[in-house]
Amino acid sequence: MGFWQKIVNFFRSARTDEISAAGGKNRPSGRPSIPESSAKCYIAETTGPEIRYDCGHIAPAECRIFIYGETYSALNNKNHCPECRIRRIRQQVVRCSSCGRPIMPSSQVALYAGSSPGLKFRNVGIKHRGQYIGCMRADCCPSGGFFAGHWSEDGFVSAFEEGATLAEEMMCTGRMITPDDNDPNLH
Repeated sequence: MGFWQKIVNFFRSARTDEISAAGGKNRPSGRPSIPESSAKCYIAETTGPEIRYDCGHIAPAECRIFIYGETYSALNNKNHCPECRIRRIRQQVVRCSSCGRPIMPSSQVALYAGSSPGLKFRNVGIKHRGQYIGCMRADCCPSGGFFAGHWSEDGFVSAFEEGATLAEEMMCTGRMITPDDNDPNLH
């Protein structure tokens, strides 16, 4: 087995483990599928002693929040109680037009033409200048060529002039551009 095949197999098995851990179900081939998207957004569980939050509410110190198909733990954030946090999440988190999973503020995003055939969730997706916003998860946008910017609490923030994608920017300018490895949605 050659060097590159070993690298591909390593990342394939690591991604398979990650998808399984995230709740993906096995396909007939034995490989897990990506976690399914959901239209639901709710507090899945609260635990710990009750504390007073900066919002003025008293609630348990820890919670798990289910957001459009994925569960997140929220520990010791005294700014917002679970109820206020879920209200903010519904206002600031959008869904990927391709896979339907959540896109958090500060996450890298892709832009897709409205005519793209793979946009299964365009009905819940967000548009920017006629293009749909998608996530940059490896199992949704594996090439990274559609990277266009970041999602923020205020909406889409372009990484390039005129709202281009990474591929368009590289073709027009000849510059090599690399993604931000700190983005939690890429891991």
